[in-house]
Amino acid sequence: MKKLTCLALSSLILLSTGTAAFAQPTGVMPENIKTVYFNQITLAANAAERLQNINSAAVGLTISESGNANVYGDCFTYSKCKINLMAELQQQDGKWKTIKTFYNSAASASHCTLNANYAVESGYSYRVKLTVVADNETVSIYSDTKSY
Repeated sequence: MKKLTCLALSSLILLSTGTAAFAQPTGVMPENIKTVYFNQITLAANAAERLQNINSAAVGLTISESGNANVYGDCFTYSKCKINLMAELQQQDGKWKTIKTFYNSAASASHCTLNANYAVESGYSYRVKLTVVADNETVSIYSDTKSY
């Protein structure tokens, strides 16, 4: 009986121990995602002025053969906070102009993701400007440029 109880408890512990897994973003290929780890970047001459909330941000853009642009953005923070993501899909027509803006937010979270689609016109270059606001910190990063 003692062995059976031990076995049951051991099984319960093993089954209840989960492993965190993050899903691959839909529509954006991994090679099209640019990730910036802010703990490795000095934002000012004083290294003590590194970001305190934002750990990393990622931005991606894929455009299908039919002109469907998939916009991806994501952010990880060191601890739970209010996270706002704003992804601006930009078109180059002499200069860069925003043609569509997507938003997502998470309250009291350490991760936030944005994934959206938009039909684009052929004959132009496109990029995504991702702006992340985590409590009092703001950063912006750009995807690679894609032509369609």
